[in-house]
Amino acid sequence: MAIHRLKRNFTAGELSPLLLAQVENDRFRFGCRTLRNMHVKPQGPAARREGFCFRFDLTPLLGTPASTQYPRIVPFVFSETQAYAIIFYRYSTLTVRCVFATGDGLLEDPLSPGDPYVYEFTGGFSLEQFTYKQSADILYIAQPGRVPIEFKRLGAAEWSANECSFTDMPSDWNATDGYPEFVDFYEQRIAYLSTFARPQTVWFSKSGDFYDFGKSSPIVASDAVTLTFDSGTQNRVQWTNSAKQLLIGTLGDEWAISGSGYEPLSFQSNRVARHTNNGGERKPALMIGPVTLFVERHGRKINQFIFDFNSDTYDTVDLSVLAPHLTEQHYITGWDYQQTPHGIVWCVRRDGALLGLTFKREHKVTGWHRHDTDGQFLAVGCIPGDREDDLWAVVQRTIDGATKWYIEQKKPEFKSDSPLDAYFLDSHMVFESETAVTELTGLEHLEGKTVGILADGCVVTSQLVVDGTINLDVAASKVVVGLEYESVLEPTLLDVPLNDGTILGRMVSIPRMDIMLNKSIGFEYGYVTEEGEEVFEDHPFRYPSHITGEQIPLFTGLKQIDFPEGYTDELRVLIRQRTPLPLTVVCVIDNVEVYG
Repeated sequence: MAIHRLKRNFTAGELSPLLLAQVENDRFRFGCRTLRNMHVKPQGPAARREGFCFRFDLTPLLGTPASTQYPRIVPFVFSETQAYAIIFYRYSTLTVRCVFATGDGLLEDPLSPGDPYVYEFTGGFSLEQFTYKQSADILYIAQPGRVPIEFKRLGAAEWSANECSFTDMPSDWNATDGYPEFVDFYEQRIAYLSTFARPQTVWFSKSGDFYDFGKSSPIVASDAVTLTFDSGTQNRVQWTNSAKQLLIGTLGDEWAISGSGYEPLSFQSNRVARHTNNGGERKPALMIGPVTLFVERHGRKINQFIFDFNSDTYDTVDLSVLAPHLTEQHYITGWDYQQTPHGIVWCVRRDGALLGLTFKREHKVTGWHRHDTDGQFLAVGCIPGDREDDLWAVVQRTIDGATKWYIEQKKPEFKSDSPLDAYFLDSHMVFESETAVTELTGLEHLEGKTVGILADGCVVTSQLVVDGTINLDVAASKVVVGLEYESVLEPTLLDVPLNDGTILGRMVSIPRMDIMLNKSIGFEYGYVTEEGEEVFEDHPFRYPSHITGEQIPLFTGLKQIDFPEGYTDELRVLIRQRTPLPLTVVCVIDNVEVYG
């Protein structure tokens, strides 16, 4: 008996093996067993992730202790057209430095053209513990053991960092009791939170004055306010988010602070309420529409904190429940949200893997995907770009036997009608010239690596980089050179109810499969044998009508695949792309035969 099954979308992303029997669940029907170096589009398809472009070798600027602490990328967005990814890194025991990425590269030092502009923080600046919030041209920084800092942009490549000068600074802030560890804004006030001696206290400035914590006589509604939320424990603050209320997460609870009723916050109008008791990790919360995301206290789950109008309280939802296998062994060290084009939360895992979560709550899309490279991701950050939000990363790679830290930028979503605009190689560089060339230089950052090459939209033979140089077999005028990576899609295959039960566990075969593609070239299809071996065959995209040596046009439509004969009690179908070309799978239609 032959049955046609339509796998129409992949919006549930990669699923835990624990869900493989949930055949009637929508998440199973729209999920994958494997989604590697591919991401979920909210519309349903699974697309190959674009490559990361090499921007700068940070290694020469690093100090001796750098390898023991992860760098951090902090977005600084003055406007949609003036945005920086500030990359903080440890330089020495007491010194932290930062460089500024914007557009297609790093800010240059006006006093030393060609070199990046570097700013240095001294005096025991804590790379791991500092927290921040931005207002206009100032990044306010809080951390244990130091008076809060204002990091101010004076010009494109002119910044200054100074301790904040307060009027009536709270007496609770001092070298003995500690200084506030968190900073946020709420209703035209700046809020500092949690010192060593008072871990559950919030100090609000006067309304409209971020530097004045004084009180009038008699006291007025705009005066500074100090509030303590008493949970019966002394759990420290871990994250904050300013929304309709000031949301606060501690090691054990989630709270909301606001004025009473519809009144603004003041000394006589304030409400401190505990809503849930999950506990969070010391990572910045992400605000996505009406939703706040935070990392739970063990660093292995992403929680959604959202107001429930039915119960008139906030509720917490575990967004990792469908894919706990992605974080159960390695916790999340850093993250950020790329709003456009697809709404993806990018998470750096402790082992250097990069996880993505396509999250479109309004469309019920929650799909995880995992990404790897020839190296380890150390940090990520997002800022507005020209076509979409730019995703910046610090990537650790081993080059010619040495450890390197590279600043790289993910290329925008592939939307072109030509493979000439494909950038599916990591740490890549793009070479363009008016005349075709065969020798390419300037690849020292990939010394000793065998690199993939896309020349004038055609895949050519990989080459070994020697002395920063490669030589092409055929001359080309536009060449993309970088590290190859493998993209794999293994969809969950749907169950079909039969008169006497399910097809699960029965002997089945797939003699034919149709794969609907959009603007794609090349893939391999395969299956997993009973012994666990993956067997692949290449599906040709070049036909006799195509001229040898010229680029193959992008394909949109159905590709028919014939599978080998034979029956098995568990079918696992694989789709793989290893060449530097685009692949977007819209749907999969298989023709399954059931025996017995």
